[in-house]
Amino acid sequence: FYTFSAFRIERKAISVIVSSVDEIFLRSLVSAFVMGESIYFNNCKLELDKVEFLEKIPLINGEASFITISPIFLSDCLVIDNLGDILEDILIKNFCEYFNLETCRFYCDFYSRHDHYGTYIEDKGLFKDYYYNIDIVMKGSPELIAFAYDVGLGNNNHHGFGMLDIY
Repeated sequence: FYTFSAFRIERKAISVIVSSVDEIFLRSLVSAFVMGESIYFNNCKLELDKVEFLEKIPLINGEASFITISPIFLSDCLVIDNLGDILEDILIKNFCEYFNLETCRFYCDFYSRHDHYGTYIEDKGLFKDYYYNIDIVMKGSPELIAFAYDVGLGNNNHHGFGMLDIY
């Protein structure tokens, strides 16, 4: 379980953020770069310049505020009545799957300070795919909030969707 951001290009330097709840995965990724492994992007060799760790989530009264740095993706939805309920269901399912739990008594409420902006809907007939770039506030179990920060929200996080940054 992991997610990553889009490329950020600043002064000829490219930044990408990779986040995971799995520390072994992150250590292996960084070790590969340190040992001289390279990534090629558009026939250009990218080299590791530095590694930074994400800051810890500031929980205030059980709440944390985030902004998406890659869109939250919800696939094959019939109707989006309550975005928060759908995000909570997916987050709890992923949490239970990662930690190999039958059930999970955690909860998380979601709300946004603004209307959803940057929403894109792809109509696939009966089902629709939704993409959200939003600010989001999560309130609830600290374990779920930390998991969402580490692996993202929504579907297909391993394709770079749903990455969060502290707002």
